[in-house]
Amino acid sequence: MTGDPGRAQAIDAFIADRAGDLVELVRTLVGFNTVSVDLSPGSEHRENQERELQEFVSERLGALNAGIDLFEPDAGELRDHPMMPPWHHWRGRPITVATLKGAGGGRSLIINGHIDVVSPGDLARWTTPPFEADLRDGRIYGRGAVDMKGGVAAALFALEALAASGVRLAGDVTFQVVPDEETCAMGTVAVIERGYRADAGLVPEPTRLNFWIATRGLLHGSVFVPGRSAHAEMNQPPWRQGGGVNAIEKSVPVLQAFRGLSAEWATRESKAHPLLGRPCVQPTIVRGGAFISNIPESCEIDLNATYLP
Repeated sequence: MTGDPGRAQAIDAFIADRAGDLVELVRTLVGFNTVSVDLSPGSEHRENQERELQEFVSERLGALNAGIDLFEPDAGELRDHPMMPPWHHWRGRPITVATLKGAGGGRSLIINGHIDVVSPGDLARWTTPPFEADLRDGRIYGRGAVDMKGGVAAALFALEALAASGVRLAGDVTFQVVPDEETCAMGTVAVIERGYRADAGLVPEPTRLNFWIATRGLLHGSVFVPGRSAHAEMNQPPWRQGGGVNAIEKSVPVLQAFRGLSAEWATRESKAHPLLGRPCVQPTIVRGGAFISNIPESCEIDLNATYLP
């Protein structure tokens, strides 16, 4: 597409006339329960509606004459990737990649968005069910409306606006709709490993319409703290004499160390960046103990650590 004012006006008119359709598209996407599936050992595996959402999106994109690649990555092929957890898979959780071919001679673009969302948490704290996408006072209330089904809907709607306005870009546009962002980010890794490349990429995450050209990296890790089980209702001799060792209490210095490290990074000059916030380390999940009357023999702390590019 060149600087054709008539085409630009047609696109603007389509968006203005169909603004209500975009709102309904966001609400439809929010209506799919796509809470990110945690497949790690010990986690409660819940079924979700990622497949149903991907089939819905694929059908919409197929109507634009896009080439559709709806696939479940082979976990075995990605097992050696450094980000790939040993227990991870995509069974029943496909990825959609739609390619709209350009007229030729232009640069290519990848648009990437995720459709998994974090857990809604305590449902009693919601004024409306999290997957009903309540429209109230000009806002959509629902899990994932901001992060990031709104962005996915906007990207899909933009491609529909181009098609309806008779616009064919010079370069190819590839729209990637992925799961897994909220857990281990392997959805996007899978499309990269499948060979998709472009001259530029756009991720419509919620940024208040600001352009962010850099991002922090992310590491997930675990710290295992051993203890020694014993009866919790009996006074214990010192551990050197065979007494119980409470692994949860033993974990407290580890938690304090995480806090201290984040505090140090908050003032260390090398951890400053002109575009990004400072990195930090946060313990996010603590697992310990098996029975209320037993001194816990182990405690495991999961951590979320960010780092600068």
